[in-house]
Amino acid sequence: MIQFNLLPNVKVELIAAKKTKHLVLLVATFVVVGSLSVVTILATVVLVWQTTSLKDLDRNIKASANDLRSQTDIDKVLTVQNQLSSIDGLHSQKPEVARVFGYLAQITPSKITVATLAVDFATPTIAITGQAPSLEEVNKYVDTLKFTTVDNKDKGSVVQSGSKAFSAVVLSSYSIDSSGASFSITLNYEPMIFSSAETNIKLTVPQITSTRSETERPADIFKENATPLEGTSP
Repeated sequence: MIQFNLLPNVKVELIAAKKTKHLVLLVATFVVVGSLSVVTILATVVLVWQTTSLKDLDRNIKASANDLRSQTDIDKVLTVQNQLSSIDGLHSQKPEVARVFGYLAQITPSKITVATLAVDFATPTIAITGQAPSLEEVNKYVDTLKFTTVDNKDKGSVVQSGSKAFSAVVLSSYSIDSSGASFSITLNYEPMIFSSAETNIKLTVPQITSTRSETERPADIFKENATPLEGTSP
């Protein structure tokens, strides 16, 4: 059988365009319907389900709070719990008091004996009283303290290499008699030398005179002060 297409080309193109239009409209309708469905579901979740969940949570929170308030001595329990949680932080901040004796052996000249040593970790200051053969030896001790430096080469250390270990070193009082000189020295110290975070602190003592750490045992540093201080200013 022989068929003849009697439609002109323009008519054929018009029919094809109408089919394409119908297809586009159909797809667009499905997309719009799908979008509206998603929006409706989301709105339902936000306005209905989420609101209901928040109300349920509020009720649970209030019920739990009332239950806690009904517990005996709950305030004391919470206070103790808070204190326990802060123990680690306080422990890391405590000064390394045991370093005092090592430092004292390093910085105390062999001719100096210490009667009292008071370290105030809050200020931070140190007060030293003791005896020496002469006032000259006391002055050497003061100079030794003034020029002692601190160093820590560990990675992460906040100590500045070569910084002064002690400052404001003052010979606050002294007295001289036939047995020698009694003295009182006050000074400020660099807090980092007693920090538990600094594990490799080293003091560099100037060679003004030999110190106890080089000549004697640290235990020989302390000696009872036989001559009371008279409070005489230098």
